[in-house]
Amino acid sequence: MAVSSVQVLGTRQTRPSFLKPLTAPLHSPSPDEPHTLASILHLTNSVTQNVLAFNIFDPTKTHVSFDRARSPLAGENDVDVTINLHEKPRFAAQTGTWAGDGEATAQMSARAENLFGGAERVEGTLEAGTRTRKAWEVKVQSPIAARSDVLGEVSVFGMARDYKFFASHELVQRGAHLKLKVHTPIRICVTNCGQTLSNVGVHDVMVSTILRQVTALTSMASPTVIESAGDTIKTSLAHTITRDRRDDTLLPSQGYLLKSTQEFAGLGGGDVRFLKATGEAQLIKTFPIWPRTHFVFGVRGGLLWSLERAKGTRVTDRFLLGGPTDVRGFREFGIGPKDGSTYHDPFSVGRG
Repeated sequence: MAVSSVQVLGTRQTRPSFLKPLTAPLHSPSPDEPHTLASILHLTNSVTQNVLAFNIFDPTKTHVSFDRARSPLAGENDVDVTINLHEKPRFAAQTGTWAGDGEATAQMSARAENLFGGAERVEGTLEAGTRTRKAWEVKVQSPIAARSDVLGEVSVFGMARDYKFFASHELVQRGAHLKLKVHTPIRICVTNCGQTLSNVGVHDVMVSTILRQVTALTSMASPTVIESAGDTIKTSLAHTITRDRRDDTLLPSQGYLLKSTQEFAGLGGGDVRFLKATGEAQLIKTFPIWPRTHFVFGVRGGLLWSLERAKGTRVTDRFLLGGPTDVRGFREFGIGPKDGSTYHDPFSVGRG
């Protein structure tokens, strides 16, 4: 028993060359696997789930049908497989405004899915507000080798942020990055070695070049800010691994999050050289005596070490703490020593 033909319907925008390697296992199943109806059903389900993983088709409108093979060359028990798909809308846009903690922001974004027929995604965002004067980003994301778990991304961006409320300067950044995102499944073998796979986490490897400008200094600017004033170019290589087992990224009720980032600045030139490492862990727990109450336990830390002789780190690279979304009960970026007698210009002591 074998699959005689595979037909995919409902793909007006998706390229046949993109779908062909995804459905290839149905055309040439593993020779070690017996060709039974059960194996064909299992294989067809696996192929369909792999196609839906690219998030360009509506899973609620997807169905698969099997018919007796119509080809005169097919065997007596061979079947034809038809996969009916329904493409999601290609274009979407949204706007939003929000205010809080002395800041008001308006944002507009638009995206195009499956733009070139290979599950590509093009997205642009534009933001303006009282402290974030302006911010914009355009990025293109595409799967690599027709795999939903390996994504490549190219992005260009710009941002102008007002830091005068705590550090007597404005920060302007413009740059670009190239990113590779890889999901890392492993095989779990407890009592017997089956096909069970578990996703260990998501790896992000990013190469970026950013022009930073510390400008518009006020008369209250401290020596630390004055020393960091002007233009610097940061070229860096960063690696992030994330294991997110929360049931919701915004309002989780259970699960945990582990995240670690390492960055080396000074790759191929640039004006700054440092090593930076950050780690974050979060646990969401519900106790039986309070079934509708969720407890969130979190910890976060980092290290920053300058690789420049006789120079410390710059204000644009240091860690800042405080604020309602960071450490509640403190003013934004208000935790830690300050270079001066007022609230302005907090900075980290020493090389970090």
